[in-house]
Amino acid sequence: MKKILALLFISLINLPAFSTDEGIEIQEIEEIREFSPREASELQSYNKKVAQDLLMAIDEKKLTVYNHTEIQIAQLAVQGYFNFYQVKKDAFGYSTTVSHNTYGSRELMQVLESLVLSPDISPEKPFMITSLFRYGGNHGEIQLNGDLIGRAVDIYSYAGAKIHIDHPNEALEGITKIIEKLPHSRYTLGLPRPGGERTVDPIKDFFLPVNAIVQNRISPTGTLKGDLDRMKNSEAKVRLAEAINTNRNASILFMYPDAPDHLHIKAVQDGKVTAFDDERFTTPLSLDEVNKRASGGSNDTIPITDINDMSKVVKLKVVKKAFNPEDIKKLRIKEEWIFDRETSRMM
Repeated sequence: MKKILALLFISLINLPAFSTDEGIEIQEIEEIREFSPREASELQSYNKKVAQDLLMAIDEKKLTVYNHTEIQIAQLAVQGYFNFYQVKKDAFGYSTTVSHNTYGSRELMQVLESLVLSPDISPEKPFMITSLFRYGGNHGEIQLNGDLIGRAVDIYSYAGAKIHIDHPNEALEGITKIIEKLPHSRYTLGLPRPGGERTVDPIKDFFLPVNAIVQNRISPTGTLKGDLDRMKNSEAKVRLAEAINTNRNASILFMYPDAPDHLHIKAVQDGKVTAFDDERFTTPLSLDEVNKRASGGSNDTIPITDINDMSKVVKLKVVKKAFNPEDIKKLRIKEEWIFDRETSRMM
């Protein structure tokens, strides 16, 4: 433990702490929101606790990570976050460096805690992480308060089972063990696929089919049931379905082919959508008001007609107004910054 904490004195600026995904973006759920100081503080405290468990597992040779990830975890264990340095270029090509407090979402840290405290792992059957706390693609996003929240992890092996497409049955063993231990949340899973970084090999498909690189990191159907039905190997389909059905806490939204050498898990934050009364986002609705409207809201009346003469109204019946989910408008907001070179200012 002392050895690992000593790593904190190494500069993080020169380390490859993050690498931005290139290529095709996966179908994902974007989660960028405003964290209050209290929320950020509570989340950092939880990161500190889980990071200490991770460091202990590293010390005991039960968890293996790359050096830069170990340094990040060590800093999390001390202060609940580490500094990620992002280089930005303006319209004139000048670079500036911005520092972000970086830590994992509660859902991601719960996944790591569940897996690292499991009796399934040991020095003989270790847990190996290849990527954690990355920026961009499907890993993490900068929030409105400037914090960078990691939401995904790439796992190379679990309980001694290597997750690599060259060893599909061993990979299936490790993946099912992980799924069975996922804590309560929603997830998207990236499964191993054959081929290289820019190539595919459909003949060796074992999990989801990939006939062209454009299908990489994209769910075939966008639904769990549809993706399971697309499994190339019948045993993989059955065992994955059994593992998912066994763990009622975890809700798998969909799956997709990712990379040859790991399982990619993204933990999706649950229940953090703000409902508004108007389209200008001026009046947020309370949870009680949302529940009231979802249950039908105010009373309404419907006419009861004569059974022998449908044109004749015999009485009015008081009922709850029907709730139509289609009436809910979901808007995705995109911010664009425009720089006017003639006036040298932002528009």
